[in-house]
Amino acid sequence: MDKSTSIRSGYSTKQTFSLCCFLIPVTIIGILSLVPRLGLPNPFPMFDKVEHTGAYLLLSVLARLCFAKDKQRSVLIFLVVLSITLEFLQILTPPREPDPVDALFNCIGICIGGYAGLRIRSLFRFLDETPSSAADTMPDRQIVTTMQAMPQLSPMSGISPMPVAQSVHQ
Repeated sequence: MDKSTSIRSGYSTKQTFSLCCFLIPVTIIGILSLVPRLGLPNPFPMFDKVEHTGAYLLLSVLARLCFAKDKQRSVLIFLVVLSITLEFLQILTPPREPDPVDALFNCIGICIGGYAGLRIRSLFRFLDETPSSAADTMPDRQIVTTMQAMPQLSPMSGISPMPVAQSVHQ
């Protein structure tokens, strides 16, 4: 079995790390959504809506960065369902009240974060590469080697350059 694969789960180390980077913030936001608020004053009206939008924006950016392309849509749908569910579960916590407008701002954050995460992911294309496909995505150019860049040495100089591996993509 490959060293980068976890023996117990069958997931690679990268997949396990990505899953943890996503699930830890999801858990924190879930807990903070259900515990009674601390009674801190809001700096300005509608501040809690900014908090809701920012929290779910962060989660959806993480979803875009942590999951493979074929899983991202499912994870974003999961976030929408989670945000609505958490909002209605606030009925069970006495000082909290469910607010459909909060759920709306959660969904707005998911949409904005989903788009932002897509743009950020396009900047980091290596997230989509597998080790076997990395060679297939090389630019169509020849990599100049040390031997090609060195001036030609005559056999009489007594110095022979060491051969260097050459990579050519055609």
